[in-house]
Amino acid sequence: MYAIRSSLLATLFWALCVFQVTAVAAENADSKTGMLLALRQNTAAVSCPEYSMVANYSTIGSNSTYRAAFQQSSPLGTFQSNAIMDGATAKLPQFINNKAINDACGNLTQIAITEAANNFTRGIVANFNINAGIKNSGELGMVVTMVLATVGVLSFL
Repeated sequence: MYAIRSSLLATLFWALCVFQVTAVAAENADSKTGMLLALRQNTAAVSCPEYSMVANYSTIGSNSTYRAAFQQSSPLGTFQSNAIMDGATAKLPQFINNKAINDACGNLTQIAITEAANNFTRGIVANFNINAGIKNSGELGMVVTMVLATVGVLSFL
């Protein structure tokens, strides 16, 4: 008797699930074809921040000095850094040739070129500090002095 009840409940549960899926699909179906339609691409205009990002990374990727500094300072690694810059360089023509985006945002490519040069002279490439090498603040000299003093004392023993 337990098997009959569980089988009946399972069948009822699956019937309700199928009914729910068909009800949701019927709400989203096209009235002429009866097929479920989904928006696959964003048809809205691309935003100015995205254009700015693409312009900045393509500027860095197209200049070998900026590119090397970015690869060296980026924590992502060489392959991922290259993928970011190469992807931005491939996307840039669609922004440059789109009059509506340029009218709305301005020529962000020229701004990116100018500001990349300004940032590079300050030691910055894409928000990474490229002058972040080892700085001698006196601790290294103290350690070397202590090691030499210890070796000197031990050599007399």
